[in-house]
Amino acid sequence: KGVLMPEAITNQHREYLERSIDIKAPAEHVWKALFKRKNFARWSKAFSENARVESQWKLGGNIRFVDSDNSGILGTIKACEPFEELSIRFDALVNNGKEDSTSDKAQRWVGCHENFFLVEGQTETILTVEEDVPQDRLQSLNSKWDKALREIKEIAEEMVATSQAHP
Repeated sequence: KGVLMPEAITNQHREYLERSIDIKAPAEHVWKALFKRKNFARWSKAFSENARVESQWKLGGNIRFVDSDNSGILGTIKACEPFEELSIRFDALVNNGKEDSTSDKAQRWVGCHENFFLVEGQTETILTVEEDVPQDRLQSLNSKWDKALREIKEIAEEMVATSQAHP
């Protein structure tokens, strides 16, 4: 018998989530809809009321998604190409401001990835979100992402309308 690779152990209870949406806006608008603080606060309500993101948006930098109780998830930015791709690896859960990477619950998230891909066409940008998530979270996250993506689309398309109204 060979030695089990850690991947085989850590990923055995994970599911793959992928959601895409076509947005009639340039990739730059979609990126800003995703990651500008006030826009993030608007679409992330699909996951948690009063969610906020803290990040320098740099390769190798930390990123924290937390709610008003200062609870959420902490990750590292593994890829960052503005207007094209952002990839996050989750490193720990955050409970009331305290990092937790060792509990059973945290272990189900540690090493999971969340990726955002933007592909710009002539009249629209296709935004795809990919995540590997704990099995028991797949269904609720699918519906939350569907709601969040509709909101991101609305934000980006509003930016287009506003920029056309004020050349």
